[in-house]
Amino acid sequence: MVWNYLNDPDRAGLKQSYSELCAIRNGNPQMFKEGVTTVMSCDESNWANGRTIKLSNGTDELYCIVNPNITGSKAIDVPFAKDAAQYHLLSASYGVEPSLSGKSVTLPAGAYAVYGTAGMTDIEEIIDDVTPQVNVYGGIGEIIIEGDYRELDIFNISGQRIRGTSGLPATIYIVIVDGTSYKVVVR
Repeated sequence: MVWNYLNDPDRAGLKQSYSELCAIRNGNPQMFKEGVTTVMSCDESNWANGRTIKLSNGTDELYCIVNPNITGSKAIDVPFAKDAAQYHLLSASYGVEPSLSGKSVTLPAGAYAVYGTAGMTDIEEIIDDVTPQVNVYGGIGEIIIEGDYRELDIFNISGQRIRGTSGLPATIYIVIVDGTSYKVVVR
């Protein structure tokens, strides 16, 4: 491996995308075994309208959405079984911020996004409707917490506890500050 390749942001982003996808795969073996329900919309007729893959096992659901077109953003209809608010972004193409609206995900050309239910993160509940007493957000290689707090827990998307808020690899983290959960993207 030529390690200085990671100095190129695009190559580092590609590595990060693979790392996120591998973490989803390794952290959720129940979704990748015999007997899991798989629904795919990946044939030629789905080229212009986007492609989707759905895996479901009990209450756990995982969706991969892809815009295979070479130009233009596309709003792709996703067959979410539940209300879209029940799904959390687990991974997306480097530099892409997918837009979820109703049962549609908008992606630029050549991009993917992976959404899953709360069970995919090994975190039982993510609270989004609480007025925060602190401001929690991701930066480049760090999680930033502004304001006073007593307790802090950080987990990666596999549910493993993380120590410290800096020097972090780019991925999605669940940050729990004084009992309130936040989904944070670190670049």
